[in-house]
Amino acid sequence: MATDSLGGIKIKTNGFALGYTQPCIADINNDNKFDLILGTNASGLQFYDNIEDHLNENFSLTSLVVDDYLGSRTTSTIADITNDGKPELLTGNIDGGLIIFSQNPPPFILTGIRNQFTEKLDFDVYPNPANNQLLVNLNGLKNIIQIELFNLVGQSVISDNYSNQEVIELNTNTLSNGIYLLKISNGKKDGVRKVIIQH
Repeated sequence: MATDSLGGIKIKTNGFALGYTQPCIADINNDNKFDLILGTNASGLQFYDNIEDHLNENFSLTSLVVDDYLGSRTTSTIADITNDGKPELLTGNIDGGLIIFSQNPPPFILTGIRNQFTEKLDFDVYPNPANNQLLVNLNGLKNIIQIELFNLVGQSVISDNYSNQEVIELNTNTLSNGIYLLKISNGKKDGVRKVIIQH
């Protein structure tokens, strides 16, 4: 049987038809049940617990696998590359970065290799958690800056361009409570912060 909608999962970003999903299936939490780690375009690695008992139902998003932003079009694989009986999580992204996380114990913890050649934009976000307003301090960045705020399923909920502003105010009054990823870009570099909205 073939299906294009397993678990009812749909990952699309910015209204594009492509979500760049990349699945990895393994027993992540050692309960002898298969779990799903789903790589996405802009929402990191998503974890769906115990999918084998729910193959004919909608999967429920359990959490992000790791809190770090791992880059666009994140992919992953699981293997015990250190032969310690505990699987490592190896991730990659469109920029060619490689990150390895160990499981000692769960959740996965960063242990090693990170792409050191991609320059990142430095900025501050406050308050975090935010209620009705989020302030973005660009720390002296100039020129045109694109700001996007993504929810955990990769949907862009705020997207705009700003020019020569030190502090940008984002209205978060209509956003649902939850975790979001705030990305800023100047066309050459980018930076990402995790943001929590709590009304």
